[in-house]
Amino acid sequence: MLSVGGVRFNRAPPLSGAPTGAAEVPANHLRFSACHGSARCWPASLMWTCRSMLGAARRRMLAPAQHCRTASKDRRVFKLERFLSKASARQEGEDVEVVPDTVPGASEANFSRIYAREEWGADALSGLGSREETTREFRVFLESFLRDNSVRSVVDAGCGHWPSGYQRFMNWQGVHYTGIDVVPYVVAENAAYFQAEQNLATHGLSSARALCGDVSEQLPPAELLLVKDVLMHLPNRAVHSFLEKSVNSAKYRMVMLVQNEVPRVAIRDMVDIEPGQLLSFDITKPPFSARFEPVFRWKSDEPKVAQLWKK
Repeated sequence: MLSVGGVRFNRAPPLSGAPTGAAEVPANHLRFSACHGSARCWPASLMWTCRSMLGAARRRMLAPAQHCRTASKDRRVFKLERFLSKASARQEGEDVEVVPDTVPGASEANFSRIYAREEWGADALSGLGSREETTREFRVFLESFLRDNSVRSVVDAGCGHWPSGYQRFMNWQGVHYTGIDVVPYVVAENAAYFQAEQNLATHGLSSARALCGDVSEQLPPAELLLVKDVLMHLPNRAVHSFLEKSVNSAKYRMVMLVQNEVPRVAIRDMVDIEPGQLLSFDITKPPFSARFEPVFRWKSDEPKVAQLWKK
């Protein structure tokens, strides 16, 4: 049994051709823990062990979902049902394996597990970076940005849990707001929160709606697309898809990304992760090389940077 970042894994035989020690893999290939709040990293040798585990998990999980391969693309053909129920996920206490990105519905399954087990914390379910005290400077900046740029509509992709998140401490300057998240019960709780008219008035919202969706898929149009602390939890494929379908589209006047800032001395070759794990990266560097410009920096739970892309 192996425990990483508070998540337990069953061991599986190493992949064919996998290195047997860290010395055989470049030392700069480090992967952050699946736990959002942990600063520990995975050494290369452990990466190969975990890759083999994920391969075994994929083989087991694909079997019951194989008959769904021909289903409509819009159908969620794979769900880790036991983790979609908050109560059952807490009570089971059984070993957890990260669902690999190659399995349809992996993002929903992994993030549903993270929220259900409160792996990012119980006070702010979306993690340390969504707490009131870690977002004060950013909220002041964002309120000014919305006002100074006369933003009337916002799509907040990967918005997380509103009732425990930073957004409820904002004055949204009268925007029409759409919050999108991949976890169904988080979306349901957000929708219930928006139904209270006093909440809309308190937060300076002209309107608000909650939708279930994936950041890497097609998103609704708006003047501003806001993506805060999301891409660093997604695999390379999903980031490329986001750039193609959203950033390079005509649906948005501006796109704002907020992520952990990678210190210049710590920039490393890009490696890949599974949905829900954590890898800080600079989207302006390969393999993405996107045309974003930094517009705001502050010290949150980690050093943060807001980057802007404008038409």
